[in-house]
Amino acid sequence: VYMIDLAGNTRRKIVAFPGINSGAAISPDGRTMALTLSKDGNPDLYLIDVGSGAMTRLTQTKHACEASPAWSPDGSQLVFASDAAGVARPQLYSISRSGGQAKRLTFRGSENVEPDWGPDGRIVFVRRWEGRYHLFLMNPDGSGEVQITQDYTDHNDPSWAPDGRHIVYAKTERYASTIYLLDTEGDPEVALTKLSGSWYSPACTK
Repeated sequence: VYMIDLAGNTRRKIVAFPGINSGAAISPDGRTMALTLSKDGNPDLYLIDVGSGAMTRLTQTKHACEASPAWSPDGSQLVFASDAAGVARPQLYSISRSGGQAKRLTFRGSENVEPDWGPDGRIVFVRRWEGRYHLFLMNPDGSGEVQITQDYTDHNDPSWAPDGRHIVYAKTERYASTIYLLDTEGDPEVALTKLSGSWYSPACTK
């Protein structure tokens, strides 16, 4: 995992342990990075102080993998995916940044992954539903689920815009992926990438 300084076009190595080093997410105050490391066995969540490099292990789930951490707007909690409920059947959980018991948020669908916590408190995530990957919204306690994509294509990598209304994501159709902007209040989606090739993993600045 590297941190890139866009102004100076330089990069700094943050972690390079044997095994998995992935899913880095910076806290709203910019001081802490959450990420997945497998250096101690299972892929678990860790917190790293960006300035000092001090590291804290956040989860210790035996025989399960944690991934895709995303911060709450106030930086007090994280939402993440884990297959603790069944191998290859990931669900979403939330946990305090200080640790403790994680709370399961999703119970429907065989896969619930790629969460992002929006500025208004809602969480967008990807669920495998009726043979495709669709975007859903829910409240931080797991209530109020709403499906927000309907067409028979795959929708992945959602990221909230700072306005708390729009979401960017990757839509895969006919083996090609395009970045779209989705209005959660109902306006038509807009394609943002129109060049040839496939485009993935968009992320809005927070």
